[in-house]
Amino acid sequence: MRCPKCGGADVRVIDSRESRAGDEVRRRRICGGCGCRFTTRERAEASAAAWRVKKRDGREEAFDERKLARSMAAAAGKAWRGPEGAARLEALAAGIGEALRRDHPEWVSSEAVGEAALRTLWGVDEAAGMRYESVLRGWKKAGEFGAAAARRGRRGRP
Repeated sequence: MRCPKCGGADVRVIDSRESRAGDEVRRRRICGGCGCRFTTRERAEASAAAWRVKKRDGREEAFDERKLARSMAAAAGKAWRGPEGAARLEALAAGIGEALRRDHPEWVSSEAVGEAALRTLWGVDEAAGMRYESVLRGWKKAGEFGAAAARRGRRGRP
């Protein structure tokens, strides 16, 4: 591990804590050269061959909860910025991943991932759900937003 400030290799751990969910270890570190304190997070990676996402164009890639959380954060906007918002989005993405793994033990389509994220976002933040859906569905006209909002008003969340 190298210091992010000076690049020095004389870095030591001063504190380690397990996350509440138990899926991550947070380590506070200090650089012996410049005294910079920083945090690292360690998370076990699932085998890439164990669970894959099939994309629309036929490609396959490993499922990445962090990528899902970033896409949800982009839709969530400023209201979800900061450490608490990021942690909440990561927890939502982890929950989506767990549910999808239960329902699709070998692989999942990118459409199913998008639909699950959409349902989750609509449940916690309707504005974020609308923004996420606009990208997921590829809306090009303002009228599509109004039509979707009207549908949500009549039948509730997806």
